[in-house]
Amino acid sequence: MNTAQTPAALTPVQIHADHDSTKRLGTWTTARAFQVRARRGQVVIDLRSPQIPDGDIEIGLDLDHATIKLLVAEETVIDQWDLAWTGRGR
Repeated sequence: MNTAQTPAALTPVQIHADHDSTKRLGTWTTARAFQVRARRGQVVIDLRSPQIPDGDIEIGLDLDHATIKLLVAEETVIDQWDLAWTGRGR
């Protein structure tokens, strides 16, 4: 089985919300890498699509007074080990 990913598959999907709310729902992507930037906004990302390949999903966050909601399957394990608050802006 070939587990190598193409460069396009490794390029994070960019999601931005600036004083706004954005939702990515349903079958909208096959990506497993995301970069979310939100300022005084809300982001909802649906990761339950069967078209997203099995394996780790990486989400880079740059949030300023913002909320992110991840919709995942019930049995999903969330590893928040690398989640850290940088304190930027305080």
